[in-house]
Amino acid sequence: MTMTENKPILIKDILGDPSHPAHSDIKAFSEKVNSGEISVNVCACIGPVYGEPHCACEMRRRGLPPSAEHVAALEKANRELAELFGPGGKFSGA
Repeated sequence: MTMTENKPILIKDILGDPSHPAHSDIKAFSEKVNSGEISVNVCACIGPVYGEPHCACEMRRRGLPPSAEHVAALEKANRELAELFGPGGKFSGA
């Protein structure tokens, strides 16, 4: 029985070898990263919300404004938090 050993190879080595089987895929991916189409910033977002095209982290990174639906949801959440934790709220500590 023969086992195949997977050996890591650097992306720069794949990009430098046009005959490598993954060369065209890695090249296309790196072009998308370089153009900003794909972000390699790691975040813990759940993904796009409120009809926005990107997650909140990516929206901020690209300097895009939040959608009206997102703004309304934040305002609602802040009102509800104020009712619970603000003066006279259930958890205000007063």
